[in-house]
Amino acid sequence: MRRCRGTFSSRRTRAVSTASSWYPFSSINAILDQLVHCEGLSEADAMALMLEKGYQEEGEAAGKWRRALLTSTQLSTYFVGYTEVAAIGRARPAGASLRDWHDEMLAHGSPAPRHVRTLLNL
Repeated sequence: MRRCRGTFSSRRTRAVSTASSWYPFSSINAILDQLVHCEGLSEADAMALMLEKGYQEEGEAAGKWRRALLTSTQLSTYFVGYTEVAAIGRARPAGASLRDWHDEMLAHGSPAPRHVRTLLNL
């Protein structure tokens, strides 16, 4: 899903394609993290998961394998963060343009999503 299939006809098409590929990509990261630390997943099985189901490049997958071995929960936080920020995006007030809501979300820097919710009065 992350690999480009054909050309994009518009900037919106590129944005939708990127956004729709992030969910399965970050899901695979969270699954990998869990399997490595709780189930003893082998490197070969981890690489197969990332390359075949996660549509990741080999170098990218090798780096994730190393990070999964060195830390616990780092890869899972991408999934959690994406899920929380996407929920904030969907909470756009009626009448607010997508661009204005996006700018409002980014206006506070990069606090944790729970703080962004407070800053946006959600």
